[in-house]
Amino acid sequence: MGLYLRRGARARWFHTGGIFAALSDTTIDVAGEAMDAARSADTAISYDLNYRESLWKSIGGKRGRKR
Repeated sequence: MGLYLRRGARARWFHTGGIFAALSDTTIDVAGEAMDAARSADTAISYDLNYRESLWKSIGGKRGRKR
């Protein structure tokens, strides 16, 4: 499994963050699976720790959902 931009091309970098992870009950899993795939493909990963309390409230706040 790898991250591909187009047939045969590989991503060099994957970026995601806390805002994306907080958008729904499942986006934290999507972000985690994408980071797992990036690691498997030796792709660099960056993660923006930007915490928005208003987004995380609906899924349990700071102590809520963890991957």
